[in-house]
Amino acid sequence: MAITHLVLFEFKPSLSQQDIESVCHRMLDLQNQCLKNGEKYIVSAKGGKNCSVEVLKASFTHGFVVEFANDEDRMYYIKEDLAHLSFVDDLKEVITAAGVVDFVAGEF
Repeated sequence: MAITHLVLFEFKPSLSQQDIESVCHRMLDLQNQCLKNGEKYIVSAKGGKNCSVEVLKASFTHGFVVEFANDEDRMYYIKEDLAHLSFVDDLKEVITAAGVVDFVAGEF
């Protein structure tokens, strides 16, 4: 059962566009950097700048969707993968808020 991992960031207003783009590229590159038993395990990753015109868009400026093949891979990513954990630690300096929603498509 595939797990979709939705991540939302609100970047600090003081960050330059170049810094924001750098963080976003690092986030997407986790698909290549995160290894489990020497193998890539993130199925897909995509993201971009919030362009919603809806009133409910909140304060998040960027969103990312990461897909894992199963819960075991997701849990490894969250709790053990050093590339991911290092990235999360670095985020403390550049974001004011983050949101995460994980779901299995079709399970309500």
